[in-house]
Amino acid sequence: MSETVIIAHSHPSVTQSLGKRVAATDSEERIIHEVHSTESIHALLKKSACALLLIDSSLCPQDISSLHLPVNTALLVQAEPAQMEEYAKQLSGLPGINDIILPSAGTAVLQLKIQLLLNHRNLNSELSRVQKQLTTLTQKFTDTEESLNSMQHYFDMLYERDGLTGLYNRKYFSKVLKQEFERAKHYDAELTLLLLDVDHFNEINRNSGQIFGDFVLNEIAARLTSNTEKFALSFRFGGGNFIVLLPQTNVVSAQLIADRLRQSCAKKKFNNTQFSHHVTISIGIASLLESSPETPDQLLDMADKALYQAKAEGRNQCKVYSGGNNQNTPGSQDLPRETLTRLLEKTRANSIASIELLTHNLGGEADRKHIRQALYIIDLFSKRLGFIEPVQETLHNALTLSVCLKFLLHSDLADKQATLTEEDDTLLKDLPYKLVDLTKIFDFFSQERQLLFCHQEWYNGKGYPEGLRGDEIPMGAKILNLSDSMASMILKTSHGKKLPPEDILRELTQGAGKQWDPQLVLLLLDIIQEEKLIPLKTQLLDDTRAILLKIQNKKTNEI
Repeated sequence: MSETVIIAHSHPSVTQSLGKRVAATDSEERIIHEVHSTESIHALLKKSACALLLIDSSLCPQDISSLHLPVNTALLVQAEPAQMEEYAKQLSGLPGINDIILPSAGTAVLQLKIQLLLNHRNLNSELSRVQKQLTTLTQKFTDTEESLNSMQHYFDMLYERDGLTGLYNRKYFSKVLKQEFERAKHYDAELTLLLLDVDHFNEINRNSGQIFGDFVLNEIAARLTSNTEKFALSFRFGGGNFIVLLPQTNVVSAQLIADRLRQSCAKKKFNNTQFSHHVTISIGIASLLESSPETPDQLLDMADKALYQAKAEGRNQCKVYSGGNNQNTPGSQDLPRETLTRLLEKTRANSIASIELLTHNLGGEADRKHIRQALYIIDLFSKRLGFIEPVQETLHNALTLSVCLKFLLHSDLADKQATLTEEDDTLLKDLPYKLVDLTKIFDFFSQERQLLFCHQEWYNGKGYPEGLRGDEIPMGAKILNLSDSMASMILKTSHGKKLPPEDILRELTQGAGKQWDPQLVLLLLDIIQEEKLIPLKTQLLDDTRAILLKIQNKKTNEI
């Protein structure tokens, strides 16, 4: 490896002599520059890196500090004995590698000095390189550590957060509840818990699909976050259940917060690109100082009992746990009934869900869409007619049971596209009796049973199984029949075809007074117009409405 050596002396003869001695120090090729002034040294140092600068007493000691040598340049001074001390003093203030040699030193000593200085310089250069590499690696390690810390924080958030809503999850709730409960106990402070439940959440999922159900959960989480104080801790407990934990908050303040949450859901529709529904929530409230639970689980259980009461009394309301130690507290006698009511509702819902699961593979996606569409139309009728929630739920259950059990009993007929044979017709007319027999297994389907028996009866008495006509047919059965038929006309199913809007109006007009109650068909026209169920011009709807009014008057007189 070639190394640059600068030899500085005021007399060229001296530099030449030194150059020959340096060249003779070893066999490696050296690039030697000979200069004769301080200015020349500076000029050469600016042009190229220098491994060694060799100077003699022609450069006075005070001029050494003006050289500004690079860190990796070694300095060797040739000085007379009398000048040694002065040069040593100046060299001690310089950074880098330096040494002093007498002019009388032989070539071997000069060679040793040069080799030691160059080795020292090379070691310093390597050390500098390693230090830079270490600095780079240290920075990379720091960056990696920060990245790992960030990822760990992200993983901690994933562990603590609900993947759908972004709220804290049930695992984290168990941890936080225990901490807050113990802290409140220690300081004799208040701690209040709100347990929220989405009313009819299973029906929302069943009627509008899980995508809309997830949208509802996300929207409730957003409204919950925006309507609670900063100190509140919000959790998704599972399904349609949410929890708000309110440290240092008494029952009166908690009730105000709970009612604000309830109204934020009830007053504004839940709209996505496909569905638009009113969704309500029920809330149970329990507090540490008011309810006196012994454990965190008891506090949660008290809030759950208050939620039962809110559900039993009609939903869309907030209730405070009032059991306490006083068994005569108003409403405490109703808790067993509330518990049984809640259990019955869950049992009914679970039974229908099990039947749906049993028949899931018997029908295709088109049939499942048909059920959702028919349930949506039932909801629109229920809203128009002012049905209370239990009646609406009975209609939902009856339609679901009708379709599912029909698939279970006669899946071959459900998929049959050709004209039904006389034998097929007999099987279908016997179906209402079979549906009634099957639902007798479940005592809690008594109200649905009547609708299942009559939902194929026609307004003109030509339906089955009993040939009922007019007002002999229960209103719920009439709505089921019309909603089911309307869904079939709107959607293409396995046993029918999608009809154009004008043809749907024609079918409704021809069926009014025959299969369907004309008054319900008129109501359906209003629903079609206001809810934009199918695209139709206003004039066409008005003309159809006029025809139906005539049919209604005529049939009313006949019946």
